[in-house]
Amino acid sequence: AKDLGIVQGTGDNRFNPNAHIARQDLFTMTARALATLDKLPEQSAENTLEGYEDVSSIASYARGGISQLEQTGLIEGNENQLKPLDEATRAETAVLIDRILQFYVK
Repeated sequence: AKDLGIVQGTGDNRFNPNAHIARQDLFTMTARALATLDKLPEQSAENTLEGYEDVSSIASYARGGISQLEQTGLIEGNENQLKPLDEATRAETAVLIDRILQFYVK
């Protein structure tokens, strides 16, 4: 995953495999993986994230990927928020995987 650019670690050449994962990092890795497989459409010029109350909380490295996933419908906000800094739950991760499978595996 590192060689393909899907994961870039937490700095200082560290991955921190036992740490919890923020939603924005899960979304970023997912977008990078789908892009590597040419399964993610090019990012639209329209910024679809501006309607979310917490858009300013999204790290700059995560904005493009999150925007692409949101545009494809693979992720959705909850009560007008994306909650990028919250830890991803197992349920959220399962829903994301299910949506990917429904969208790409027919």
